[in-house]
Amino acid sequence: MPWLTRDEAGPESGHWVSDDGMGSWDLTEPPEGPAQFPSMAGYFDEVFCTLTEGPADRMGSDVPGLVWGCLIWDDPTRQQPFRTLDEASAHWRPVH
Repeated sequence: MPWLTRDEAGPESGHWVSDDGMGSWDLTEPPEGPAQFPSMAGYFDEVFCTLTEGPADRMGSDVPGLVWGCLIWDDPTRQQPFRTLDEASAHWRPVH
């Protein structure tokens, strides 16, 4: 089942969850294939460890940062228009 999208306008990508675990999907790759996490609890544990221990890229190229008090995962090496943020990207600061 598709779940947890990062695209508020789409969704064009996100995560899927099933009895097999949890993985990623986007429009070019439907929700199938091997699970990246054994469960939703495993995913949230990895998010917690990324936020508290690091490293920032523990879960991939999108790293946690703050914009105006909100937690936003973005890839700081990606150029516009491919970044998650638009006018707020100048205010984004990494957690680690």
